[in-house]
Amino acid sequence: MFGLGITGFGTASIAFLGPQVSGGFGSKIMTGFVSSLLADIRAGGGFLYMAEGRM
Repeated sequence: MFGLGITGFGTASIAFLGPQVSGGFGSKIMTGFVSSLLADIRAGGGFLYMAEGRM
């Protein structure tokens, strides 16, 4: 039983490290020009919220 649990954990760990086929975390999003992003970050006190990143 213990060996089965370790095997499942090892398989899940390796699957987590593998590449993702679909978009999601780490995918590219269109946000605009770097200069406008930097200006928005400065205007927001060091923070920037982009709705495009919430997919």
